[in-house]
Amino acid sequence: MTTNCPVAPNSLDELLNSGITLPPLPAVGVRLLRMARQPIDQIDVHKLAGMVDTDPSLALRVLKLANSSFYSPVNEVTNLGQALMLIGPQEAVQTLSYFVLSNSMPRIKDLDHFCLDDFWAHSWACAMAARMLCHPANGIHALPGDLYLAGLLHGVGKLALAQALPGEFDKCLFEANQSGRPLHIVEREQLGYTETELAQRLLQSWELPESIRLVIGNYPDPGVAPDQQREQAAVLQFAQIVANMSGIGSTGVIGETDLDNSWLVNQGTSPLAWPELREKALTEIMATFRKRAMSIVGAGVNLGEAGMEDPDLAAEADQVGPKRSKSSPQPKTSVGFFGKIKKVLSSLFG
Repeated sequence: MTTNCPVAPNSLDELLNSGITLPPLPAVGVRLLRMARQPIDQIDVHKLAGMVDTDPSLALRVLKLANSSFYSPVNEVTNLGQALMLIGPQEAVQTLSYFVLSNSMPRIKDLDHFCLDDFWAHSWACAMAARMLCHPANGIHALPGDLYLAGLLHGVGKLALAQALPGEFDKCLFEANQSGRPLHIVEREQLGYTETELAQRLLQSWELPESIRLVIGNYPDPGVAPDQQREQAAVLQFAQIVANMSGIGSTGVIGETDLDNSWLVNQGTSPLAWPELREKALTEIMATFRKRAMSIVGAGVNLGEAGMEDPDLAAEADQVGPKRSKSSPQPKTSVGFFGKIKKVLSSLFG
């Protein structure tokens, strides 16, 4: 990601014209993003294995993941094809997409209210929640791969602002936290545009389909999204709130954790507006987070009651997940993972 911004631009066009761009994706990243959008039954495991085999770092990631406690193989997995079959093609493609994207972006300096490692952990949680919500039982018929990528990339504009306009962006985060107002409203007041609008424009360079870019650009307020993308934007907003509830990572803002404020629930037409279905979806998503987060996003994730984090998983995360600097600001969480879920489910049923 590059930029040449001597002063804060007064419009989104000025910011884009100043030279801010996303770094080019490596060839394997381009192929992974295309593959991630395919239905699971169309992913060719042999082609996937051949692609991963060309990148030693990705092959190592796959083998470490296959040998993690989540999969618990009887014997150590040393063959890439065997590892991919164990993990599953969809899970492998989407997890590798996470690793490639997070490693393709520059290591920007942490701000007072923004930590890069926390950002990527939160992005993974949002992507997983969005993917799992895409099920006919929830009334959602979008492609899970599309929503996974939207969740993974929904915060790219934050990364751009944190590098191009660190002072101005940090002020927006501070004001949103202090006032309790949504970040996109504060950004529009102070910058004249939002980070999601910036992400929508920047992702053109990666040739991401316009439909996914529109979902990312409009998820904070799904009601203004084009008709064809409104449902997906609403799912992404719902997934973002679920990620906030989980305590996995942070976007720099004290996250909204009340699903009653989501567009899907407020409209009342989605099955997810029904408390019983919402409870079921939440329980399944949080169970997946509990099992997988340490193996993917690494140490520092608040997954249990205070002091109850599994030391074996933490040790494993040091091998598999990205490293968090000891000096990096930590997510501010007041209750444990399951404590949050109990509180949310209690609020659903009174």
